[in-house]
Amino acid sequence: MDRYQLEIVSLPAMTWLSVAYRSSEDRITEQVAAALALVYTLASELGIAVHGHPQTHFGDRHGPQFMAQTGFPILELLDLNLYPLAKSIGRCSVAGFGPLQQEVLPTSRAISTLHRGPYSSLSVGHRTMRSWGRDNEFQFCGGPREVYLTDPIMASDPRTLETRLYQPIEG
Repeated sequence: MDRYQLEIVSLPAMTWLSVAYRSSEDRITEQVAAALALVYTLASELGIAVHGHPQTHFGDRHGPQFMAQTGFPILELLDLNLYPLAKSIGRCSVAGFGPLQQEVLPTSRAISTLHRGPYSSLSVGHRTMRSWGRDNEFQFCGGPREVYLTDPIMASDPRTLETRLYQPIEG
């Protein structure tokens, strides 16, 4: 546990644009990359400016399969033109994702830590947060989140990747 500095933080409300999909541990890295490319491309085509670091939000995990949403923060909910949006739904489906969606995530509290290193070892950080949360009697509300602080395309060494991890808690 010495590798991770754990803290309780307040997550501000956030509007974001994302796609949802079902995944598993062995497929998640490639799916996140594909989802980010798709959301960014569709946002550009629809004239939506992304604002902030890309991220993935996970459903609670029960078994080897789990739900995930990947996308980008945006400044506000937008009234999207239906024709380009309808075209994007087909492209999302062909790529194996749900439709492009906007939503506002409410303010919440979370356990947080910074993970340094390859995405393949992110599960260690998530297990550390959940174990610490259970040991300190926190009630989890929803699945964990990952905010990708380092662009993997710009990082020549996976050990230099930085990902902020959050586990929402009640209160």
